[in-house]
Amino acid sequence: MTSETPPPAAPANRPKRRPNRALGWTVAGLALLGALAGATAYTGARTQDTTEQAVQGMVTALDASKVAHVENSKYQRGFTNSTQTMTLVLGDGKDGEKPVRLLVTNRIQHGPLPGFKSVGQALIDTDVRFEDAALQARMTKALGGKQPTIRTVVGLGGASTTDIAIPAGTLTEEGDTVNWQPLTAQANVSGLTSRVNLNWPGLTVAGETAATVGKVSVTSDTTRRSKDDLLGVGKTSAVVDSLTISGGAAPVTVRQMKLGSEGRLNGAAHYDGTLTYDIGQIEGAGQTFKDVQMHLAARHLAVAPLQRLGKLFNDLQAAQSGKTTPTPDLTAAQEKQIQTDLLALMKEDPRLVIDRLSVGTDSGPVVLTGQVNLMGLGQLSSDELAALEQMPMLALSRVDAQAKVQASASALKGLVETFGSDSPFSDPQAIQQLVDAGLVTRRGNTLTADLRFKDGKSTLNGQSLGDF
Repeated sequence: MTSETPPPAAPANRPKRRPNRALGWTVAGLALLGALAGATAYTGARTQDTTEQAVQGMVTALDASKVAHVENSKYQRGFTNSTQTMTLVLGDGKDGEKPVRLLVTNRIQHGPLPGFKSVGQALIDTDVRFEDAALQARMTKALGGKQPTIRTVVGLGGASTTDIAIPAGTLTEEGDTVNWQPLTAQANVSGLTSRVNLNWPGLTVAGETAATVGKVSVTSDTTRRSKDDLLGVGKTSAVVDSLTISGGAAPVTVRQMKLGSEGRLNGAAHYDGTLTYDIGQIEGAGQTFKDVQMHLAARHLAVAPLQRLGKLFNDLQAAQSGKTTPTPDLTAAQEKQIQTDLLALMKEDPRLVIDRLSVGTDSGPVVLTGQVNLMGLGQLSSDELAALEQMPMLALSRVDAQAKVQASASALKGLVETFGSDSPFSDPQAIQQLVDAGLVTRRGNTLTADLRFKDGKSTLNGQSLGDF
């Protein structure tokens, strides 16, 4: 058995080797810069995609609104910074007014540490200016030298948050002076979901016609099922605390005006949409109306043909974008598609509904409800549908329309007298005559008139109108 050779002894007083911190920091720094460079290139490409998609969405929405259109959109991509520019044109000049042109510039700092101010794909600062230098100078003066700010942060996952701030200002034009309070808004987009919140204290107009707009707030929360979904589901609401227009012969004041819309799926293949208008009080021309409500709905709309019609409409708008020539006639194929899709909508039993149309009085509301729908189109044969397409009047026999008015006698009396007329509802004997004649029905203190058109016949409270 041989003995192991012992390892050589370390030299006496040999200094311990210290790690090269400078080299370590250099390597780490190079690695970090390399990672940032790769991430910047990646997020820069993603930012361009996101920005171009957003611009295309804006183009489509503005073209459809007929309010404005986008032209000359360009994207110049750099390594750490990029610039996207476009011209936004308000108006079409058809009414003799010169279109207003806005120059929009997006200055983009790429992530993952854009401008070392946040973490994300990009930090985008948007500048909006009038192309007309004189008009821009007037606006700058009106804002007291301040500029509106629009900043968007695009997160690493693609979600974005945009904050908008418009300073308070004063503008005088042709003897009228407008004073507005600062406006703030925020928009959040995450995947297919968009949320918007806007707050504005309002404005005043002094001049020959004076006006005051009170606090305004807008909220929206909508989600699309896919990037091609034109309908979306969700809610949008706007509230105006007050609106007063004075200086004329008949000043008008509106208080607590609320506008709302909602879209939702009705099963997997149908869609319901509602619009609501609520006004707390309207004063004008010596009259006052309270609790005015109008709630309208379109229900059981077939999603597929509705989407196709929406896409066709958008395509037509896009083709006409920026052009001053008259809109060309539809092609035979487009006309055929519209007819086919409208018929597909009708076959699915859509309903147009008045959920509520009402006016309040000191004695309660006067309420109108109703709906219209077409019956049994889904059971028609191809030949019957073809005949209906050629002669739409044949559909009258399939219309089911109903309107119902309900109110107390005192509420009806108050509403009629608001217009300065004598009310038959102030006389109990006259009311009884209406009941005896079948023109209204009475249950307790509630009077009802129920008008219906079905199977080509009209009835009032169940009796044929021919019997009255």
